[in-house]
Amino acid sequence: MRGKQIAWIAVRIAVAATVLVAVLSSPFGEYLWLLAALAPLVLAAVSIACVLFAIGNWQSRRRSSLLAGALGFAVCFGFLRLNPHFTSGVRFALQRASYEEKVRIILQAKAEGRDVEKLNISDFAYLDDGPPVRVSFFWFRGVTDNWVGLVFDPTDEVMKANQFKRDWSNWNDPNLQGIKRLFDGDLYYAEHLSGHWYLCGFT
Repeated sequence: MRGKQIAWIAVRIAVAATVLVAVLSSPFGEYLWLLAALAPLVLAAVSIACVLFAIGNWQSRRRSSLLAGALGFAVCFGFLRLNPHFTSGVRFALQRASYEEKVRIILQAKAEGRDVEKLNISDFAYLDDGPPVRVSFFWFRGVTDNWVGLVFDPTDEVMKANQFKRDWSNWNDPNLQGIKRLFDGDLYYAEHLSGHWYLCGFT
């Protein structure tokens, strides 16, 4: 009987992992940022609920399972709090090869003098002539002119955007205007993903 229970748990974990990979790999993954702030709160609430149920059922055999569940949810809560961009990292890791191929195609078209807008790459955002050439893809498109982009920057200079202060007191710093106006928008933060790839916020 115990073997069957372990098998069912393994099947459920496999199904959950498959669904997660499918979601992160699909266009729906673009909107997972909406859950980023909510997920840790839900995990914390569920962890507390498990502890309360364990106390209420202290004499039953369910006590150990509930406490183990509470510990598991608490660990997940702590992990997400320490890694707020976890879903973005997973999504990029799953789709990196695809984006690298898109960059190769775009750079080749640019070098040959072809119109990159006609390449029919659905999430292609903007091209910066450089040199060297930078490429951006839509990661999330806001309802106004705010958007988050996946940026390929061989110069790594997009990280200068993180020099902007929280109070915007240096927003008009002449030394930062070149990177601020990248892709005809206002670049206000950049997060390094891997290599020359960055997740950047524009307004």
